[in-house]
Amino acid sequence: MKAIISLFADSGTKRENIKANPKVSVGIYDPFVGSLSVKGMQITGEATILTDDNPEYDEALIMRRRELVGEEIGDYKPPRGRAVIKIEAKKIEFIDIALGLDGYDLRHVWEA
Repeated sequence: MKAIISLFADSGTKRENIKANPKVSVGIYDPFVGSLSVKGMQITGEATILTDDNPEYDEALIMRRRELVGEEIGDYKPPRGRAVIKIEAKKIEFIDIALGLDGYDLRHVWEA
């Protein structure tokens, strides 16, 4: 199984940094409102910059559009001149302190 994340990326420092070193990490977390609210995910992997001459570029934008609209797209044509950062996850770490209240492990790890 592969875990792949696609993010939009216009020109800038982020794209230049990925070209120099494709190893990336993405943090996703809920706002902290107390000790039981600690919940988040750390995704570690390798990034690729997809430009509009790569077939995966269209696939990523069509999939994203489908998520936003909630239905099939028909004749949607992805915009040109943009870029997508494709991250292939190598490791995903999830922590949720509240799981401990129900007797579950607080930390879960998936590795490719």
